[in-house]
Amino acid sequence: MKAINLKKHAAEGNAGFSLLEVMAAMAIFFLGILAIMVLQSSSIRGNSRARGVTDISVLASDRLEKLIALPFDDPGLLPGNFPQPQAADGLDNNYDGEFDEDGEVGALSIEWSIVDDWPIRNVKTITVTVTNDHPDVEREFTVQNTKPQIL
Repeated sequence: MKAINLKKHAAEGNAGFSLLEVMAAMAIFFLGILAIMVLQSSSIRGNSRARGVTDISVLASDRLEKLIALPFDDPGLLPGNFPQPQAADGLDNNYDGEFDEDGEVGALSIEWSIVDDWPIRNVKTITVTVTNDHPDVEREFTVQNTKPQIL
């Protein structure tokens, strides 16, 4: 075997990386890690907002379906605007797992309106709006449908 002269290789500049090169590589690596952390944080915020929108859309659609399921001449389908008090609206307004507890106050609120004979006679138009007033979400979702009188 042939012996390697380490002094000769060191003199030719093949001794490895300098401290400056290692520090530059570490700085680039940490910038990449920082960018990934920022993207992850942004993704979590976006997913949280999307969940809030999904929650209120499901609540609005559910209430609309309950109203549509009532008979056409049911007292629950009289014309008017119906804002609901938070302690009796059937929602978990403060996200504590309890529905309609006494004195419940939270970010969610629901209301609906019913209009008779619109857009045509013998049809009720039902509009349900759920609002989330949480500072991070602040969304409002409205759904509307018609209920015809079947003769």
